[in-house]
Amino acid sequence: MASEKKSKQQADPNHLRPMTILFGSNSGSCESFAGTLASEAPLYSYNATVTTLDSAVGSLPNDRPVIIITASYERKPCENAKQFVTYLESKPKLEINYAVYGAGHRDWVNTYKKIPSYIDRMLIDAGGTRIIERGADDSAGGFFGAFEAWKENLFQVLRKDIDGQNVINEEKLSIRIVNSTRNLGEITDFGIVLQNKILVQASQIGPMKRHLEIKLSKGQTYRTGDYLAVLPTNPTEIVYRVLKRFNFSSDIHIKISSSTDTFFPTDYPVSAFDVLSSYVELAQPISKKQLETLAGLCMDEKEQMNLRNLSGDVYEKEILNKRVSVLDILQLYSSCNLSFSQYLRMLPSLRIRQYSISSSSLWNSEVVTLTVDILNTPALSGVVQYYGVTSNYLSSLKEGNRISCNVRASNLAFHPPEDTKTPIVMIAAGTGIAPFCGFVQERAEQSVCGREIGRTILSYGCR
Repeated sequence: MASEKKSKQQADPNHLRPMTILFGSNSGSCESFAGTLASEAPLYSYNATVTTLDSAVGSLPNDRPVIIITASYERKPCENAKQFVTYLESKPKLEINYAVYGAGHRDWVNTYKKIPSYIDRMLIDAGGTRIIERGADDSAGGFFGAFEAWKENLFQVLRKDIDGQNVINEEKLSIRIVNSTRNLGEITDFGIVLQNKILVQASQIGPMKRHLEIKLSKGQTYRTGDYLAVLPTNPTEIVYRVLKRFNFSSDIHIKISSSTDTFFPTDYPVSAFDVLSSYVELAQPISKKQLETLAGLCMDEKEQMNLRNLSGDVYEKEILNKRVSVLDILQLYSSCNLSFSQYLRMLPSLRIRQYSISSSSLWNSEVVTLTVDILNTPALSGVVQYYGVTSNYLSSLKEGNRISCNVRASNLAFHPPEDTKTPIVMIAAGTGIAPFCGFVQERAEQSVCGREIGRTILSYGCR
């Protein structure tokens, strides 16, 4: 039996300053950022509460920092931020200290950070005061690295008037290896895989493509054009790499304790394999701050210097573009003396992924199909293979397997027209053909029923 040292100092919420963190999230990324921020807040003398933007309508506090983390969703607010945006549009008078962080993707020029910018501008107009300038990430680039830099800047500003009092020791996770056969709880909201077949084999042209049919959980239905949100598990190949790096057997159980709020299961035995499979992002590129932390833990001076160089000007080229993870660095730099609890603290929570449903609800309102590229290629980092987390999870599912998923509504405008005689022109950019398969199927179903169908044109591919 082994153990890792627990934090010497514990957080007393009664002696910490309050902070409110509000998020708007459809895919889970912004909610994950909010959770990360809240878990680290006690390190800087703050006790944070986390909730959705909609829950703060009419009740924004003015006695604490208010941190807003949100994204745009097809030029609109996320589902749990719509009421909040409407509230701000009513032009209330607010005297709050706030900061906004926005998630986006630079390829979507017309929607990139639209809602975070809009919220930031309305808060200023309402009388709010920025703590720091609005932050932004880019899911096409330094997704988590950008958030790390913004978060560090935020806490530096907030700590200026605190004098470092009540700050907790950084080691806030304690892990003990225990003997137990208890596993994580069963999934309660799930669909059933009815079919999983290969559509196109991998080739020089592109990756393997698969077709899945999934029966939704009882009571769930969808509209043609909607999304299916999927909570995956990490590829077993990556999980075994982590276990091997920390000399853990595949059946080892651990008990996690934390001095702050955490998304990990705490205070009861769980399988280390299950924690690594179902709770954390293992393949996320390492951030600059994490590289600096690992450099300080290297016993070899040359490795220490190399890691510090990687956190500098070459970071985007050598880390982001090659998607080098914390695990990759640990395997490439063997002198790095990182504990398992420190490793877990570096990892964000596993995110929900959204896939366009490629079937029509007229075909079957209780069964959806997905059309998915399976990403499994040599890693650009030079360390073994790169596995797309959710695509490989979906690829591994067998008929009869359960899958944690639910339907997410798409933008109201992104559905086939109610008038079947209305012509449709569909332009699928690259892999964007999936939702339009559902549109075409919808027209076919309407035609079978004897409805008059307008001209339907699908143009695929613009690379």
